[in-house]
Amino acid sequence: MGLKYAIVYLDLKPEYAKLYNLPVKMPILVDDMKNITDKNKLPLNVILRGLEAQYEISKDEYYKSYLVYFYYEAFKDALNKNDFENANLYLNKAKKIGGEDYRFNFYRSLLLKKSGQDELAELELKESIVKNPNFYLGHFELGNLMFERKIYEEALEAYKNALELNPEFIIPRLKIADIYIENGLFSEAIEELNTILKKDPEFPAAYVRLGILFNQLQRFEDAIKIQEKGLAKDPENYELLYNIAYTYAKLGRHIEATKKLEKAADIYEEDFILHELSISYRNIGEYIKAYETAKKALEIAKEENKNLILLLLVKLSAIIGDIESTKKYYEMLKNTEFEISAKTFYMFSLLSNDEIDIAKKISIELNNYGMYGNMPLIIDNIDSYLDYLENIADKNYVESLINSFDEYGEIDKLGLYRNLKKNNIEIMNLIKEEPSEDIDGIELLLNAYLLSGIDYGLSERVSTLLTKYIWKDGKGILISRFLLRFYQDRVFGNLSSLDVFVNDIIEEMKDLHFELARFISDYELNLIDFDTLLEYSIDSFENIIIVLLSYMHIQPTLEEIQNSKFEDLKVEKLILWASELDNLIKTLK
Repeated sequence: MGLKYAIVYLDLKPEYAKLYNLPVKMPILVDDMKNITDKNKLPLNVILRGLEAQYEISKDEYYKSYLVYFYYEAFKDALNKNDFENANLYLNKAKKIGGEDYRFNFYRSLLLKKSGQDELAELELKESIVKNPNFYLGHFELGNLMFERKIYEEALEAYKNALELNPEFIIPRLKIADIYIENGLFSEAIEELNTILKKDPEFPAAYVRLGILFNQLQRFEDAIKIQEKGLAKDPENYELLYNIAYTYAKLGRHIEATKKLEKAADIYEEDFILHELSISYRNIGEYIKAYETAKKALEIAKEENKNLILLLLVKLSAIIGDIESTKKYYEMLKNTEFEISAKTFYMFSLLSNDEIDIAKKISIELNNYGMYGNMPLIIDNIDSYLDYLENIADKNYVESLINSFDEYGEIDKLGLYRNLKKNNIEIMNLIKEEPSEDIDGIELLLNAYLLSGIDYGLSERVSTLLTKYIWKDGKGILISRFLLRFYQDRVFGNLSSLDVFVNDIIEEMKDLHFELARFISDYELNLIDFDTLLEYSIDSFENIIIVLLSYMHIQPTLEEIQNSKFEDLKVEKLILWASELDNLIKTLK
């Protein structure tokens, strides 16, 4: 030994040796003893040098088997780091002393697959299986390779072979479920995933898959149940938290969605989670939190996500009235797919900050893209335009709102309730603590929009704040956004037709409350004629949607509305509000 190597032998406890697949008498180079800082964890390079020295000296079959095993471990370590050169080096070292057994073919296939040589990888995997038909990992990796190449029948067969050889190996079942999902066999996928959970109720990936699957199938209540069950087993699973937040949002439970996203972001701070959290904050009126969260998302954003986050920052900057930030983020989006959208919000921000001349210049540029064709005319007549909006507003509501702003520019909820009551308007929802689906408060929103004029940021802030006061959460968030989008469409001069309007807003609506969004999407099934509107009454959020969309379909004149008798004053006021907005542009021509 002294001629070439100085080796010492560590006596390992049998249970430790078995756990780490080490010889009980572990050869270590004397020179490496100083590198062993943790006696419970031997470094891989130290193990390899010791075994190499021992095998070179003795050619002992006992130590040879360990050396081949650790060459493959070193191969896996290098492959995981994408160090193909060293991976290949260790692979060939294993081959040199261990021969081309099934393991060599298996590991070589992994190297070939990772370096993009799928067909050669397939040959090596099949050779590995021929040499050892009972090697379940070989069948599993063959399944993975075929799955990635979308050769689903062979993938399915390989996964089933792996399962047959090792029924306790659950992951092939997960992959079989993925194949079923890819091919639209959702019932089969659900059955497979439930089988996994029967065998192992702690298996988090099955809960994640089921949650995603139920979300895709729009079975949101089922998605909630299975994801909550998964979170009870694994409360720190950020994927479950992120996905259940999506489910809650679709059900209109935005406060719960926000809490789940906050927890997910604490556990795993990634750009896509922070982006969704920012949107969630926006939905519940927490605009400063939304803005700061989006900025944080931008700091850590992957290149492919940056522009989407920048666009959100442009919107949020415009909403909170920070024109410098709006301009900065707009400039960053020039020459991207989001430039026109960003320019639109920059124009809104300019208008909100009385930068009229620059806003007009931007509006003319947008005209070249067929957008906001009436904005130059609106800007040229802005004073008379705002006067019109002020004159059609109900003075009792406007006065109550104006008198309810506190010193910080926020609306005092209790003060608003009292000021409205002085004007014989009682909105009980303002003093209730629990979420409500009582439509009481719609007129307050309609008049608050008129009060905001053409200030985009103010209309967004007031809308969300009043929604939070009146309904707290749920369907009210969608309804307020639905009415706001109609108001903005009209006040910024778009005057979209019914089908264009629905098409423009429907994706946003789906994120706020899926069932109500579907109701909007199926608007043709729910339209009513003018005579029916005269006898119609509003007592639900769905009724509000029906009335406004039916108005857009019928397009009655303002005179026709004013000269008709409506049985429900709420219907009359909503249609009158919409018609007066439709007449805005006419007052300028």
